[in-house]
Amino acid sequence: MADFNDSFIEVEMKNKSALAWLPSVEKVLEDKRIAGHVTRLARKGIIRLIREEIASCRERLHDGTLGAPGRDDLREKICRAVSVKLDELSRNLQRRVINATGVVLHTNLGRAVLGTRTCEAVEKAASGCVDIEIDIVSGERVERGRRARRLLRLLTGAEDAFIVNNNAAAVLLAVSTLAGDG
Repeated sequence: MADFNDSFIEVEMKNKSALAWLPSVEKVLEDKRIAGHVTRLARKGIIRLIREEIASCRERLHDGTLGAPGRDDLREKICRAVSVKLDELSRNLQRRVINATGVVLHTNLGRAVLGTRTCEAVEKAASGCVDIEIDIVSGERVERGRRARRLLRLLTGAEDAFIVNNNAAAVLLAVSTLAGDG
């Protein structure tokens, strides 16, 4: 029984000293398997993954389920685990596909593709400040959808237009308008 207790205490002491060997977040970020992901994924998210893995190792060192790894082994375990998670995240990012389903507006494939000029206009608007709710001449606040309303009226010949950001809102407005109080 003394042998068991002695070896248990020895492992316990190694685990406690191994806590001091847990690498810093920055040391893990320096690993080439992880550093390569920083250009594709958000640094804050990667740091969160690293912290989670370090916390997990800390818990497993406390409860003895990690064994008694050396400093380099511990860093390697953490880097490998984070790298595996980042590789999985990278594989699961959205990617371009060809819609060969025969369904033109396929909701599982992102619905309608925007035209080149539309993409250019979105990029131009999204890459700087634009006058969404302000009249540049007067400096006064104006209605947000005024330009789009005007263009929709010209395009459709409608008396007026109202813009919403999803189909459910459009259906609700149409039913409310057409059904009235009935």
